[in-house]
Amino acid sequence: MNLGGAKTGVMDKDRIAFDYEMVRPGVFKVTPQQPFNPGQYGFIYALQGGGPAGAMSARVFDFSVSKSMPRQS
Repeated sequence: MNLGGAKTGVMDKDRIAFDYEMVRPGVFKVTPQQPFNPGQYGFIYALQGGGPAGAMSARVFDFSVSKSMPRQS
């Protein structure tokens, strides 16, 4: 909990394991370790020291899955 009483981060029950590889600087290929169920998902990219006075800032990248897709090799 921070000074204002708010919690930050993602609860363990809401985390999904994934693998990633850098395609080129700033571009990553992300592969979930399990198939996604239909629904809304997002990545939180946290940046240390990016905010005022060195505070942490974050960017959220969201997407949806309309139906389960088979895992590709």
